[in-house]
Amino acid sequence: MMNQDVRIPAPEWQNSFLDQNRFYLDIGLHIVLLALAISPFVVLYVKRKSPVGWVDLGLLIAALLALPFGVMSALSSLPNYTHPFIRGYGGLCALILLISIIMVAWRFKKLTWGSYAARVLGTLLALGLLIFLFLPAVPSAREAARRMSCGNQIRQIAFALLTTRENGPDLSRSPPDNSPEEEGGPEISWRVKLLPHLEMSKLRDEYDADQPWDSDANWQLAARRVQAYSCPSEPNLTSSKGGRFTSYAMLDNSNRDEDNPKRLTYDKKVSRSPHRILLIESCGANIIWTEPRDVDLDSLEWSLQAKDSAARREPWRSRTIGSSYHAGGTHAVFGDGATRYLPGAIDRKVLNSMIRGEPWSSESVE
Repeated sequence: MMNQDVRIPAPEWQNSFLDQNRFYLDIGLHIVLLALAISPFVVLYVKRKSPVGWVDLGLLIAALLALPFGVMSALSSLPNYTHPFIRGYGGLCALILLISIIMVAWRFKKLTWGSYAARVLGTLLALGLLIFLFLPAVPSAREAARRMSCGNQIRQIAFALLTTRENGPDLSRSPPDNSPEEEGGPEISWRVKLLPHLEMSKLRDEYDADQPWDSDANWQLAARRVQAYSCPSEPNLTSSKGGRFTSYAMLDNSNRDEDNPKRLTYDKKVSRSPHRILLIESCGANIIWTEPRDVDLDSLEWSLQAKDSAARREPWRSRTIGSSYHAGGTHAVFGDGATRYLPGAIDRKVLNSMIRGEPWSSESVE
């Protein structure tokens, strides 16, 4: 068996055109933005009415020398997502200060009060404040859109599962139906069986049900990224052998012992209960999407928040039954198809009730 805990960046040939050419697109975009940012300072110099001199030159040189210390201080004190903006704005300031110094040195008078340098530095300060005012909104807006898309995806999977119960094989019973199509054959993941219900029949036809899921014949399919099974917030990572992970799984027991206190009951009425989790977002389970395996209640902790801070930053290292790249919570769909965003700090008793299908109140997760 492969090491499920190893994740590496996906090969570039599997990415989209934008991903493959992102470096060149970013350079072009930055050149355009740089030209727009520098233009006011060029106009400021050309249209200046007051002379420039030694005071302007000294202030600009002092600002240029102090800039690296300011950038390093900001990098050490601000969150990681701000670092690209800080480095970019620091580079922009350095370029503008250099251009301004050249302009001042080219033609200046000895007796001035530094009005030109004051305008340049004041404009840079105003631009920097404007950037940092809007900076927190950039990642939060993107994450809000990704979180909404993730909720829609897991809801669509759950709807397909509930539909197949009425109009086809019972894929949504607990434990999940990863049984072989023919007696004595290899197990098949319910995610593979569900593909036709997600309008991916051609992909299902590529899977060889007579071969194990990790055979050479089926591994090419395991290396394909299926958007429906991948959270938009999850990085584009693969296993050490190139397999693609699923973000969504059901709950299962690897230990079938009747005396197991954590063992799920298999009552079909309970499996359709609005109190019981049907699907959960679990990046920490590290399941290849074609693998006939689900969230193991016998080996993972019954919680949604990793104790280790490193695991919270990289949820695929988490050993809890639910984990995601969304800050503070995890998506889950219940037996009646209702989708909820469960907070990471949810009460353990409430979560246990959700797993077992026991009654709990909506106020306990709001």
